Amino acid sequence: MSNPWAEPLPSTSSPLPIFLAVLPDLEDSKRLSVRPQHLELSAEGYKTGWILNGGPSFSGTGDERKMTGSWMLLRSTDVQAAKARLLRDIYATGGAWDLEKIVITEVGAAKQ
Repeated sequence: MSNPWAEPLPSTSSPLPIFLAVLPDLEDSKRLSVRPQHLELSAEGYKTGWILNGGPSFSGTGDERKMTGSWMLLRSTDVQAAKARLLRDIYATGGAWDLEKIVITEVGAAKQ
C-alpha cells in the first residue's frame, strides 16, 4: 500500500485551496485496529504539507464520550482530488470511515 500523504505537494504559483473533511466512522469501525498505521502514515502528510490539522470527532461527554469519526484540514487542488486522496487513507481502506457519509468543503482562513 502506498502512502497517499507521502507524495510531494505540486508546485504552484499560489497556495493550494484548503478543505475541511468530516469523516464519520462506520458503526462497526475498525478504527482502533488500524489507528497506529493511520497515525504513522498521516504524520508524513503534516511533513509534506497536505495535512494542516486533524483529529478524532466525539459524541457524548465524560464516561459516555466515544470516538465517532475524524475531521481533517487538508490542501488539495479541488474537492474531487481531496476525496480521492482521503479514499486512499488507511482509515478508508481499512474499514474505519463510512465512505458514504464523507463531507468535504472548501474553507478559508480569517486574517488575524
